[in-house]
Amino acid sequence: MKPLSVSKYIKNNKKSYITSIIAIALSIILGYGVECFIESIAESSYSSQVKPLEKAFTVTKTNDKEISLEYVDKLKKSDFVEKLITTKISYIKYSTQGSVSNVRIFSILPEDRDYFMKKYDITLEKGCLPEEGQKEIAIDERVATNNNVSIGDSLGDSKIVGVLSSEYFLSLSSYSSTFDEVSRYKDISKDDLIKNEMVIFPKDDKRDDLDELIKGFSKKDINYSILSEGMEKYQSGTASSKQILDALFVLIVIVMVVTLSSSKYAQFINRKIEFGILNALGYSRGMLMKRALKEVLIFNLSGFLVGIILGVATSFIVTKAAFTDVGAIGVFISIKGIVISLLTPAFTALFTLIPIYRVLGRLDAITIIEEG
Repeated sequence: MKPLSVSKYIKNNKKSYITSIIAIALSIILGYGVECFIESIAESSYSSQVKPLEKAFTVTKTNDKEISLEYVDKLKKSDFVEKLITTKISYIKYSTQGSVSNVRIFSILPEDRDYFMKKYDITLEKGCLPEEGQKEIAIDERVATNNNVSIGDSLGDSKIVGVLSSEYFLSLSSYSSTFDEVSRYKDISKDDLIKNEMVIFPKDDKRDDLDELIKGFSKKDINYSILSEGMEKYQSGTASSKQILDALFVLIVIVMVVTLSSSKYAQFINRKIEFGILNALGYSRGMLMKRALKEVLIFNLSGFLVGIILGVATSFIVTKAAFTDVGAIGVFISIKGIVISLLTPAFTALFTLIPIYRVLGRLDAITIIEEG
């Protein structure tokens, strides 16, 4: 003997089946969307603030004194350093959902520019690169979108002449903004220029060693930006907001699990007569439990699949409007979101089946049929 097929039950109870799927799908759409929103904030912040430090570090002078010759020599002679580049660093405002920060504009000498762009995989998408002796800037395309500027517009007192593309949110400006500066810098050696600000590119597989070396320099003498320090600031800066949003996600899961489990349990309780008749016809409690298990799994799996598909589509629309369209990074495919979304159908199934098992354990077919 086999209990009535689950497919036949679903066919005869389409409304109940669809209602269950919609309820589970909605909870997954909401939870998955929250996770994608969290990841979009984190990814945008990391890529604009920390990711550039994966390729190179910066050392700059303090307000009252240049970088000492001792530090310059240590870096030049270090086996961890591939190249030191003279630079001047300025910043431009960059706003995303939940945060306002600054991204870097590097002023690089013409002879070092190709190396710098190659290391950061920067390509010129439109326009041209800044010309020495002019107040010009080639801006990162996402930063341009974020600030609603394009070629021909002014950024401060600099004119935008080009648009760059890279994953590091970096812009380039001319090292000398006037012809007088061009002439003056020609008379100054690179060794003297580098005492103000420098970019330090580590050798392959020596980044962590260089990080440790620079970390040993005194912050009283110089300012530096290294990956380990950047990661600490990033983690401390995003920890509180991520905790709040993660707590919201967990709350959503708990509320939906309790609601859905109660609803499904009530549906099964209302079918006591059906189970009583089946039991009287010879179907064992184990067979009835197996049928209940199949129903719950099919309902929940269907809801999960529909929820994930619609969750990805909804997250794409939301993150595109909230992040991508304003020059940030929108995440709409989240492995973590998919894994966490499994909690809703998994716990719903668990908290539905436990009370059903108890009900079937106390099943008295004769009494149920007589009462029905």
